[in-house]
Amino acid sequence: MKTYTFSIILVFTSLLSFAQNQVSENYLSREENETWLMNLEESQDLETKLNAIQKKIVDDAQFIAPRPGVSYTGLSKEARERLNAVQDSLPKVTAACKIFFVLNSDDMYLLDLEKNSKYKALIKMLDSEHIDSVIVLKDTALFGTQASCGAVLMKIKNDELTTALKKLNTQTTKK
Repeated sequence: MKTYTFSIILVFTSLLSFAQNQVSENYLSREENETWLMNLEESQDLETKLNAIQKKIVDDAQFIAPRPGVSYTGLSKEARERLNAVQDSLPKVTAACKIFFVLNSDDMYLLDLEKNSKYKALIKMLDSEHIDSVIVLKDTALFGTQASCGAVLMKIKNDELTTALKKLNTQTTKK
């Protein structure tokens, strides 16, 4: 009887842990991002860092970042209902926060495939030929609360990547 009870508890426990793994695969936690940033910082090789960044940007594109809060101050009941309907129609948030990946040259460019899928072509250009250095920023006041998980600043080495960025941004705004 003890063996039977122990077996049931063991099966139940393993099912619970599997269910938790399923949830974490569909939700990006702050802890996962902090661990990823720590591992990136520990890496000494620029090419290894850039490969990890390429993969992270593409992987994170599947997650929806938290949106800024909505203020209902001064809105009529009808306006609040319309605003609620709009908020309800938006995709469900699936990330506690997302890491900001920023290319820095004469301007700063946020590489977020959720916001601009055309940047996917640029991800392949994140290599040591185009990037001079990678800096992990933990104090991200510069980027606001949306970068609360941290930011990775990549300093552009040459104009080829900057030109490609400007060309993509021009195409994006000409809709």
